[in-house]
Amino acid sequence: MYFQSLEFMDEIPFKEVLLHGLVRDAQGKKMSKSLGNGIDPIAIIDQYGSDVLKMALIFNCTPGADINFSDEKIQSARLFINKFW
Repeated sequence: MYFQSLEFMDEIPFKEVLLHGLVRDAQGKKMSKSLGNGIDPIAIIDQYGSDVLKMALIFNCTPGADINFSDEKIQSARLFINKFW
């Protein structure tokens, strides 16, 4: 995106970019298809909505650090978001 923006718009697209590390399972293991511990984000979005998934991923997330993903985080995010709706 950075170089495309420079080429086509002749401007820098971002002043700051925040990155996160790997998304890991609840035990801190790397998620992968071969281990069978990966998640299907579409299934979570279909069941809970995209806001819940986004909130679950940013709860207690430090920029640059790995994210431990769990069902408990999904439920906490769902309860938190439901207070607003």
